[in-house]
Amino acid sequence: MIEYPRIFSLSTVGVRKHYNQDYLLHQVRTDFTGNNGIGKSLIADLFQLIFIGQKSKISFGTESFKNKDRHIHTIPYITDDAYVFIHIEFKKNEFITIGTNIGNKRSRPLKSFWILNQAYNDNDRKDLETLALHADQLAYSKDFLKDGQFLPINQLARHLKKNKKGFLKSFTDLEDKKEYYEFLYTNELLPINLAIDENMDAFAKVIQSFSKANSLDTESDKILKDFLFENSLDKLETKYKSNKEKLEKLINEYNELDEEIHTIELKQEVLGNLKELEQLKNDAQ
Repeated sequence: MIEYPRIFSLSTVGVRKHYNQDYLLHQVRTDFTGNNGIGKSLIADLFQLIFIGQKSKISFGTESFKNKDRHIHTIPYITDDAYVFIHIEFKKNEFITIGTNIGNKRSRPLKSFWILNQAYNDNDRKDLETLALHADQLAYSKDFLKDGQFLPINQLARHLKKNKKGFLKSFTDLEDKKEYYEFLYTNELLPINLAIDENMDAFAKVIQSFSKANSLDTESDKILKDFLFENSLDKLETKYKSNKEKLEKLINEYNELDEEIHTIELKQEVLGNLKELEQLKNDAQ
């Protein structure tokens, strides 16, 4: 049985080692095999570019990219603009596309983007089914080219719209990308909201662990604790101690009140007996 949402495919356009490729992913398992240096580990790194999209939080595990002379802006191959994107199938034959535009200059930021069936912004109240792309609308690597030429992202958006491949919207700075992250979270395409910085840090380490990045040192207790508790162990410990003190205070207050209630009940019983004796005395008189 297929579980949704799932990654239906991964595509690269103008990406070093992969060039223009489309990889269809099996719903249970997909294996990438081959000799060293052909770009297997780079695939895991590409997912960082799609989901994280912040250069300062990306740490490549690919050996060639650990070299100081290799950076994100070296990923494009013989092009100013490279792209990596995935189709997400959230229901049977219903998709959205998300990805990243990678520039070949160090100064250029990563541009996250989505492709939907309609134009959309965070003020709209359209549900995901309304925005869904159907299988025949999905764009692949060849659709990102015009007459064999690579396109900058603003021209690409017009090109896709003209060819009825959906509406592309890009996000450049972090404030804009919050709309992108919250869209994925609100529509249950991601389990956590990456617009929250602590969530982004933890999620980045999860993806980096797949590509064997050095950002997660499994030999270090502190690193593992930070990873599991999203770098907030000290805050959690402080909160735990505070709540523990509050709970102890409530328990003491409960015990005191319980004892006081017991004393009052005894007094009430004694007074009740006195009341009965007083009634007997009055009757006897």
